[in-house]
Amino acid sequence: MAGVWEADPRMVERFNRLSKRYDDHTRRIPGYRRLVEEIVRLTEPRSSDIVVDIGTGPGVLCLLLAPFVKKAIGVDVSERMLEEARRRALKDNVENVEFRLGSFLNPGVDEKVDKIVTNLALHHLVDEDKRKAMNVMFNMLKDGGRVVIGDFMFFFNPEREPGKLKQVLDYVTSKLMVREPGESVEDFLSRLAETEHPSTASSIKLFLESAGFNVVAVKEVTPPALGVICAKKP
Repeated sequence: MAGVWEADPRMVERFNRLSKRYDDHTRRIPGYRRLVEEIVRLTEPRSSDIVVDIGTGPGVLCLLLAPFVKKAIGVDVSERMLEEARRRALKDNVENVEFRLGSFLNPGVDEKVDKIVTNLALHHLVDEDKRKAMNVMFNMLKDGGRVVIGDFMFFFNPEREPGKLKQVLDYVTSKLMVREPGESVEDFLSRLAETEHPSTASSIKLFLESAGFNVVAVKEVTPPALGVICAKKP
């Protein structure tokens, strides 16, 4: 079963449309900048590193990491997002970045890399594909490499606290998600159910460990829904 991040044309088209207003979108997310900064910190970039950013969008993480690494590769399913990323790199005279079409299950990176990062992208995969993605990332990394995941995630058990789950989902839906122009509330909620699949932090940790990673950090960055997890390949 391919995840929506892999195959859903509607998802790709949505991010194509979002490419020019991505910054307006992220400004609405409380703590977004703090999350990005925490991902960069946990990445521990080094001048010899090759870093891959999966779900790079317009290249925010790549362009932040580029000054500190040998090479940064941004991967995304949206060609228009990649065009925006290339435009920003050219504008800022950043030469050690490369942007290419790819996804979690098919990143299109053949060489072994030192670090993998991803921000606000993994939640578009269902759990089955999250597990597959962890295996793909494990195989991409050199021994001793690390992966840093920033995303929407729950730091409680939704089954035991359904009331809290509803509060968080209501918050995420009202504050963080963007309705398309002309999209009805019903269509908006239906789209979210098909394309948004946030997991608990404990589940993501388990997926990483099952792939062979040693998890070294799990942190709730901005309550109630933004967190970061860092893991190392032995």
